Order: sequence, then C-alpha cells, then structure tokens
Amino acid sequence: MSADRMPPSAEQTVADNWATYRQLRRLCQPDKMSAGTLTALVEGIATVASQYHPGCFSDGALENLVFDIGRTDPALGAPAHEPASAGGPRRVLHLASEVAGIGGLTRTIKHWVALDRSSVHSLVLTRQREPAPEWLVAAIREQGGTVTELPGNADPFGAARALRSLARRSADLVVMQIGGYDTVPLLAFAAAGGPPVAFLNHCDHEFWMGSTVADCVFQHREASGRIDTRRGVTRSAPVPIPLVQARPDLTRAQARAELGIPADRLVLLTVGRAIKFTPTPTQNFFRTALQLLSRLPTAHLYAVGMGPGDATAEPEFAAHPRVHLCGPNPDPSRHQTAADLFLEPYPFGSATALLEACLAGTAPVLAPAPPLDLLATNHGVERFAPAARDETAYLDQVCRLVERADEREALAGRLREFVRGDNTGAGWLGHLEAAYTELLTRPHTPKRVPATEPQFAETDRALAAWHTALFTKKARLADVANNWVFDTAYRARRAGDLAGAFFLLRKWLRPAGFERRFLSALAKVSVAGTVGRFRRATPEAQL
Repeated sequence: MSADRMPPSAEQTVADNWATYRQLRRLCQPDKMSAGTLTALVEGIATVASQYHPGCFSDGALENLVFDIGRTDPALGAPAHEPASAGGPRRVLHLASEVAGIGGLTRTIKHWVALDRSSVHSLVLTRQREPAPEWLVAAIREQGGTVTELPGNADPFGAARALRSLARRSADLVVMQIGGYDTVPLLAFAAAGGPPVAFLNHCDHEFWMGSTVADCVFQHREASGRIDTRRGVTRSAPVPIPLVQARPDLTRAQARAELGIPADRLVLLTVGRAIKFTPTPTQNFFRTALQLLSRLPTAHLYAVGMGPGDATAEPEFAAHPRVHLCGPNPDPSRHQTAADLFLEPYPFGSATALLEACLAGTAPVLAPAPPLDLLATNHGVERFAPAARDETAYLDQVCRLVERADEREALAGRLREFVRGDNTGAGWLGHLEAAYTELLTRPHTPKRVPATEPQFAETDRALAAWHTALFTKKARLADVANNWVFDTAYRARRAGDLAGAFFLLRKWLRPAGFERRFLSALAKVSVAGTVGRFRRATPEAQL
C-alpha cells in the first residue's frame, strides 16, 4: 500500500477531528446570528463531536455560549422555587431527550422509579419523536407522577421556558438523563435558584454538554469518574445501574420451554443493538463467534437485538445454521434466563443486558482485550470474571466454562449475589440515598466551565479509532460537518435570521469545497436580504 493510501494513525485521526471541530466552533459568533441560530449551531457541533472524537469530552468554549443565553435571557422567566411541603414525599423530576422501547436508558428510568418508592417520580422529554413506551408511562403514573413531552425540536426556547417553570413548581431535584447534544436543559437551568440538578452520566464515552448546569454528576462506574476533570465536573456520586428482575421465579427449563429451545441445547447468548457489534481492525465479534461455534459443535448462539437485516455485511455469520438472529426485544429476560453463557457484545458492550443476565443466574464472558474501558462492561463484574488478554485466551475461556459446568455455575452464583447487592433492593437504594444527600446539600449553582484543548492520550486514540470504524463507513466527517452547517443556515433563513444564514454560508463556503448547494443558498439569502431591505426602505404608498 502506498504511503498516500495508508490509513491515518489514531493520533492523526484525533488531530483531524479536532481541526474540523475547531473550525466549526469558530462559526459560533453571537454578534453574527440570532440566539436561535447560535443554539442550533452549538447543538449540531456537539452532535458531530460525539461521533468523531475531537480529543475532548466537553468544551466550555462551546457549551458556555448557550449557557450564557439561558442565564441572561429574560424571556425564559425565573419563577420562585416551590419546595415540597414538610413531610411530603420527595419529588424527583427525570429529564430525558428521548426514550425508546429498546435500550438500557429507558429501563434505567423504569427501574429507578420502581425501586425508589419513597419519592414521587415524573418524567419530562425534550425531543421525543415517537410515543413513549406505554410500560414506562404506566410505571410513572402508577406512583402518582406525570409524563410531559416538550416541543424541543421546534422551539428549544419555548421548551426551556416550560421546563424551568415546571421544575421550579414541582420538583425537589432534577436528574438529567439527556443526550449530550441537548441544549434545552442548558437554557432551562442556567439561572441560579430552583431545584438542584444532577447529570446521570449514561453516555460517558461521548462528548457531552451539561456540566454548566449540573450540581453533581451521578456515575454508573469508576471509569466514568476518571475523566471528570476533562468535563469541568467538580462533584460526583456513584449510582450503579438499577435493576429489577422481570420474572425472578422463572426457571431455565421454563424459559426454554416458552422460547421453544430444547432443554439439552448448549445456549450462548448475546444482547445488543447491531451497532454494538460493528467490527474494528482489532475486534470482530462475528469472526470470533464463528470460531467458537467451530470449537463447540453442539452450541447455538442467540443474538437478541440483531435481526437478519442487521447482519448482511457478515453473510457467513448470518447464514450459520446455529446462529439465531432474534431481532429487537424490549424484554430479553427469557433469553437471559435460558442461556448457559452470556457473551458480552463488542467492541461496544451492553452493560444493562449483561448485568441482567448475571441477575438471572447466567455467567458472562467479558469482551477480550478491550481497547478502551469506556466501551466495555466494567461495573464490578470484571472483579469476578476478568476479560481475556486476547482472542485466543477468550476462546479458551468460553470453552472451559462450557466444559466445566461446576465452575460456570459457581461463577454465576457469585455474580448473581454481587449484582443483587449492588444493583437491586436495599443495596442500590443505599447508593441512591447517598447521592441524593450529596446533591441536596447545596442550592442549584450553575457555572461556566473551562474551554478545553485536545488530548492525545490512549483513551482519545482508542475512541477516535472506534469512531472511525463505526461512522466513517456511513459518512465522512467533512460531509457531516457540511450538512450540519447547511441545515443550520437553512433553518436560520426559515426563521428570518438572514444575517445569520448569510454569515454561516459565506464562512463555510471554502471548507465546504465551494459546493453548488452552498453557492445557490448564498445567492438566495443575498437576494432575500436585498428584497427585505428594499421593502423596509420603500413607503407603503409607493408599493
């Protein structure tokens, strides 16, 4: 391969991502565009940074722009905070950008509500595109809470105004479980006063915004806290992933009977969305799984979350007679109980699904040689079942646990007790009460956070390399950046911010490679601006 065709090193990828990110950030000039255009632009840049790691996990130079708008805009209002009456239940307001029927975040909210019965829980959604899962809505309403959907996509300022008023009127504390791009909470909670706000760090592997308004960050695992300083986080508290076993009395035999799995079949299970299995140059779940099935001729692999259409790029895996692609399933509990072993998805693990399997009595095998701790399941399970050092050791580990039922069952028993103690019942509630106490010791005190520069540590290089495998097959970073700028300019023009649209199109014309659509849009905005100025300057009587 010639030098000009060699793939860039991970360090060079970080540098390239940072260069594009910095170029985008330079567009954020408050004096050149309306507050609405600036907010939309910041949101787009944060989204790009979460998918193409720029060597930083947050950046005050970007986040503070929206925070300052929320802090100073009188239109957002600042009603007085109304604390709960003495002796009344604590009012917890969960805030999410969007909840889906599939995924750990939605189940986290449901389990939190189910376990913390001393509080009344409500949920606000800022970007919900489809109806929220009925089972989540029912769980919240059964305990006296409400579910509110805000028009965040259409009007983030209106959504922020409603959120600020709702939180001050009906919450003692707020737990944000938002997407890291979401600007609505930054606008809503930028003003001092009101209930204290926590950020649940469920997306610790991504660039995210929220440090400006978070009084405390709730961490699911120790690995998250190791990069607190890179997010401007000064206070954090551990809150493990909450779990409630769906059917604690379900036996393996019953689960297999309900699923139509023969009682004597050797069942390997993995659970996760298809994106979690996207191969990288160093990790390929599909290749390793085929080797496992070759070494274990009686084993069957069940993949919950992946359907036939998701594995078209891996035809040998998809067509294997002992591979069962079960498709998405909001409740994989029967498969978790029926399995002999749970294989962690990789390169991106499914922590909730793996912990649920442990709770169901199924021993897990962690991903081999994870290149980045933020992508692997390391919520205490690794102390009992360490990850293999390489693929060969991983294959040996799985085969040994298959052959030695006593060792497998002993491991399953130890992990079941660990998860029961840390993620369920009184043990989990102990973590939660300590976190609540940490959060409630001080009033809500939002603050600006420092600007950041890129780093090229092992974490950054590994994350950028994973993003390269994950996203660049779909779209180049340059194309993604061009689309965000163009879409923001289009929305600015539709909203009447012609000056902002003109500025964005003109400044990004060269980075966009003088694309025809940018030239055409720039001409349209110029004409619209000229016509507008002419109309304003012409007396009505002459029109």
